[in-house]
Parts: sequence; C-alpha cells; structure tokens
Amino acid sequence: MRSSVIRGLIWITLGFVTLWGLRLGVGYLEQPNGRATTVPSRADDDGFELTKRNYASTKVVRQGGGTGAGAAMDQKYERVADLRARTRGFDADEASLRRTAAEHGGVVQLEHKRGLAGARVLQLAVGVPPEQFDGFVTAARAIGVATHLTIDKQDRTNAWRELEAKRATLETTRASLAELKRVPGTIAERTALEDRLLDLEDQLRSLGVSLGDFDQVNELCTVKLTLLEETTTRITVGPTIPLWRRARVAFEWTVPIYLRLCGALLSGVLFALIAAVVAERVRPWGKLAARVETGREGPAEPAR
Repeated sequence: MRSSVIRGLIWITLGFVTLWGLRLGVGYLEQPNGRATTVPSRADDDGFELTKRNYASTKVVRQGGGTGAGAAMDQKYERVADLRARTRGFDADEASLRRTAAEHGGVVQLEHKRGLAGARVLQLAVGVPPEQFDGFVTAARAIGVATHLTIDKQDRTNAWRELEAKRATLETTRASLAELKRVPGTIAERTALEDRLLDLEDQLRSLGVSLGDFDQVNELCTVKLTLLEETTTRITVGPTIPLWRRARVAFEWTVPIYLRLCGALLSGVLFALIAAVVAERVRPWGKLAARVETGREGPAEPAR
C-alpha cells in the first residue's frame, strides 16, 4: 500500500514538472529574449570648412576673330577635394595619410583631432601642387574605406582681376595724394591727408596678401581629409526576460491548470468506480428479472 502511494506521488510530480516545462518552453516561443547583434560605432561623418583659400592658374587660349591665332590668358581657379573615410586601424591609416601627403609635396594647412580611442576623428586640410592633385586623391582613397568624395573646381579669374584693378586704383590714388603733400595747407588738412594715406597703405597691404594667394609661387589645390575611427559594439535587440521570472510565470499558470486536470481525472475515476459498483449491484437483479420473465412464458402446450 505504501509503495503504491509513493508511486502515485511520483507520477503526480512528474506530470506537474512536465506540464511546467512545456509552459516554460511555450513562453520562450511566444516572447523570445532579445537577440545579440553587432553594430558599427563611429563618429558623425560631417565634413569641415576651410577659411584658407588656395588658388592655381593655367594658360587658356582664347580664340580671336578671323583666322588669327588665339590669345593666351591666365585662368585662376580654385580646386577642392573633400574625401572622407572610415577605418578600424586609425593610427596606421593616419600615418599613411601623412606619409602620402609628404610624398606628393603636400602642406598640412589645417589639422583637427577629436575624440577618445574607439571614436576618434582626424581632419586634415592639405595643399598640394596642381600637378600632384589627382595622384594624391587617388592614393588617399586607397587608405581606409572611402565613404564620400567630392571634387569641385571654380573659376576665380574675375576675382583676381578685380583685386588687380582695385590695387591699381589705390596706387593711383596714393600717388595723387602724395603729390598733394607738396602743396601748402593747414595743419588739419595735412593731418587728414596723412590719415588718408595711412588708410590707403593698409588697404594695399591687405590686397597684397590676397593677391599673393594667386601668385604662381603659392599655387596649391586643396584636399580636405576626414578619417573616422570605427569600432563594433555588441548590443541586445529586444527585451530580455530573466529565467526566474519565466519560471515563476510558468509555475503560476501550471498550478491551477494541473489541479483542474487532476480534479477532472479523479472525477472520471470516481465516476467509473461508482458506475462499476452500481453495475455489480444491478447485475443480480437483472438475472432475477430474466428468470422471472422466463418462468412466466412457461413451456409451449402440445398440439391435439
């Protein structure tokens, strides 16, 4: 008897654990945990502006009327390349960029570095000779993974001519004012004349600096380089439900369901037992009724 009770308890426990395990598995199917994924992490890929202007010149043949040969003229232009790249070997690629710039005769005109390890950004503005421009851009594109490249060329001939004309006008005005210094006048007039001459000298110096950028000696083209350090970050996408919470929810669901199943099973067994007992009780009465029915019918009368 005792062993039967123990076996019954074991079967009841196994049934409960099985149902609880099934409910736990269904919970993972209905609401799986967030999956881990790897995403790249890097700084913003924004360019930068350079206030320093570099200019270059070239000879352009302008065709004249008739059959005469065209006249050669100087064209001043500004050529700027904006190259952006990302890399996971930041230090090595930075050294490669600097070495490549030096090999192509480049001059670093602006340098800006920001960020900590894993998210560093290097911005370089390199002035290179016009004949080295295309080669330097091609070599720089091979460093890291290029993500952006623009090359702009703008004609600056009119701006150069305007500066030349303005300088000629200022020099003429200065010469005229210098002649006026020889004419006698009051102290106030001479003071005003000196102030005007000083102002003209300042304007001429500023123009000289601006025109110096157009000199063939200073001819350069600009290459703006942006190098972004890229790393990978492992993140979890979606919610993560801890195991203890899943186990508790499965337990809270299993207890009432299992009790109902056990109750239904016990009710069925009890009903079967009662039906069996009733059947055993009713069986003798059925036999007796059959005998009585047989006795009433009696033997058949013989024919006369």
